[in-house]
Amino acid sequence: MPLIRDQTRGQCAVNWIEQYCLVPTGLRKGDPVKLTLAEKETIYRSYDNPNGLQYVPNIEQPLSAYLVLLHICGVEAIKHTAAPPELHTDIFTLWGAAGPTLRQYLKRQGQCVVCPQLDTRWQAAAPSRLAM
Repeated sequence: MPLIRDQTRGQCAVNWIEQYCLVPTGLRKGDPVKLTLAEKETIYRSYDNPNGLQYVPNIEQPLSAYLVLLHICGVEAIKHTAAPPELHTDIFTLWGAAGPTLRQYLKRQGQCVVCPQLDTRWQAAAPSRLAM
């Protein structure tokens, strides 16, 4: 019988993203996500930090969209009930990253994406004004 070991928080995040998220833009749009080694390392540094959840600065899209989904309707919303991170993404990338299974549980309400069953939500940041 194979040995089954508990996964770290980061490993759970990586597995969840690769199972439920889609590539939101580009030539591979709509394909299942296959995270790069660098993206996985960013997740492990953030979620497996001995001092608790610590986001690595400047997480770019689409990884930021996957992490927001993780907190709205994924294992972070269920196990850790942590608030969705303040990561920069836009509503279109976020919605495009949600695979068909996720979209069954999510609703778009203007500039918000909500998961009614878990009572979680993410709201797009207001566009910043340029100084003149």
